[in-house]
Amino acid sequence: MTGHRQLLDAISGWDACSSSDFDSARLEELKSRRKRRAGTGGMKSALERTIETEIIPRLLLAHRSPMSAHGAEMEPLASLRDEDVDEFTHLVLEHELAVASAYIDVVRARGISAERVIMELLAPSARKLGQLWEDDLRDFLDVTIGLSRIQHLLHAVSPAFQSEIDKGAAKHSVLLAASPGEQHTLGLMIVEEFFRRSGWDCAGNVDAGLEEVVNIVAAQSFDVIGFSTSCEVLLGGTASAIEAVRKSSRNRKVIVMVGGPLFRADPDLVSRIGADACADDGSHALNKLNCLLAPNLSSLR
Repeated sequence: MTGHRQLLDAISGWDACSSSDFDSARLEELKSRRKRRAGTGGMKSALERTIETEIIPRLLLAHRSPMSAHGAEMEPLASLRDEDVDEFTHLVLEHELAVASAYIDVVRARGISAERVIMELLAPSARKLGQLWEDDLRDFLDVTIGLSRIQHLLHAVSPAFQSEIDKGAAKHSVLLAASPGEQHTLGLMIVEEFFRRSGWDCAGNVDAGLEEVVNIVAAQSFDVIGFSTSCEVLLGGTASAIEAVRKSSRNRKVIVMVGGPLFRADPDLVSRIGADACADDGSHALNKLNCLLAPNLSSLR
């Protein structure tokens, strides 16, 4: 059987006659720039149904492992691999949202939890898109559209993710914000999903400016304030933001946590910019904060 990427490439004309309502303007710009051929509505409808209900599921299942001779159900996936991330990244770049969504549906049907889809597929794919941009292998428009599709898929997976564990009885509060000038916010949205699932009161506003963040922490007490910073040039702004929220915070003992690849590479940056801790991802942030908050929660209010 032809490999699933080859077949998807062969029917890429479907892209030009499909549409996505979450970033239609940018998609139309991309389609116009690449001059993909348009198709009729009837062709789109029939081809879309075929791809979503027959071609993709069959090809993905064949890619994983063959059916038994008696047609028994296939074994659950043990893990997601680098090849899966590469394939998924290809799909969000080259095909419409429905194709990547169908890929996730098949992965979920093979026993992969929503948490693992987020952490082992969506997040790594977003990082790969950023790397493709940094390496000049994809332009800004390509990466923006790919990230928009991943963000849309994150929202689609969120209800299943939120229902996978029971929320704890204890409620803490956190405000999550991007550092001034930060453009990469998908990772912060993923961290927010973890906090909400664990029962935290989460005021996530990744698009808020520093003045708005300062006003929020002055009006409402938070146990934790989290900033995301992706590149060194933004560190000065992050340090200024941390200083500003500490001065304005209703909770004078608020914990400030930062995240981003910079802090993994150089943990000393955390104290240098005035933060209390850093974390690699949502799960790591929760584990660290549970340790920090447990003995002192009563005094943090």
